[in-house]
Amino acid sequence: MNSFEQHGIKHLSASSLNLARDNFPLWVIRYLGKVKGQQSVNMLAGIAVEEAVARGLNYPKMDEDTLVQFAKDEYLKKTALRFEGEARANKLEEIVGREAEGRKKAWDGMVRNALRALRPYGVPTPPENNEKQHKIEAWLDGIPVPLIGYKDFTFEQHGLDIDLKTTGRMPSDMSFDHQLQGAVYWKASGNRTQRFAYVTKAKADVMELTPEAAAYAIHTATGIAHCLQRFLSLSSACSARVPRACHSASTLPKNSAGIWGTFRPSASLSSLIAMIIAMPIVKPSITDSGTYLI
Repeated sequence: MNSFEQHGIKHLSASSLNLARDNFPLWVIRYLGKVKGQQSVNMLAGIAVEEAVARGLNYPKMDEDTLVQFAKDEYLKKTALRFEGEARANKLEEIVGREAEGRKKAWDGMVRNALRALRPYGVPTPPENNEKQHKIEAWLDGIPVPLIGYKDFTFEQHGLDIDLKTTGRMPSDMSFDHQLQGAVYWKASGNRTQRFAYVTKAKADVMELTPEAAAYAIHTATGIAHCLQRFLSLSSACSARVPRACHSASTLPKNSAGIWGTFRPSASLSSLIAMIIAMPIVKPSITDSGTYLI
């Protein structure tokens, strides 16, 4: 059994690798401690928009108003129990749009903007087995578990994939996290063109991942995965090197965000966490020779 499987990790993902790169201690809590973060109002809004856009692409004659209403209903249903007040209402306006009123500017909303950007591509290729998204699998050199991902839209007639991203502000360039995500899809699909459709309340923009950026991102992803593999392989011996006092959740640092919650790690995982806490905070980087450092 490899070091990933020893810790209950059967596969990796772009989001897992990006989190390990950006916030390694949080990666340990999420993927070893199995403590999942709560969905935010922005995430739920994105899901509602994506569901409405998928419906609109699959049924090109369905009018925009019907799809906007569908997104509104889904968003209100998804946020009914945990969100209320101004933040929920403001996000709804971003989804469905609004008319000009006094000093308030009008905007078309995320659903309409996404449909107008993506409908020219035609009807997307349906996923297998009536799934909502296309499941992909890729392998990194020297890593014994696969990379798993889910693509939003595949257009076989154009030889490309498009991932929908709802955002509050239009980015000027594709973030590295998104480049790594696109690179995983690129590798899994045999170097198929990957594009990201960024959608705000006011406009939409489609950006394409270059092959050079995809190759670099895969190189980085492979380095991150090897760092994780090496780190996890230390777990069997770390208990002997960490004081017994560290083997209790009560000794872990507390914070106002309550990230630990009711989480009670095993002795082995507590040792890993204690090792991380004792580590200096160093941002991972790639050397000129191509070696990944963490």
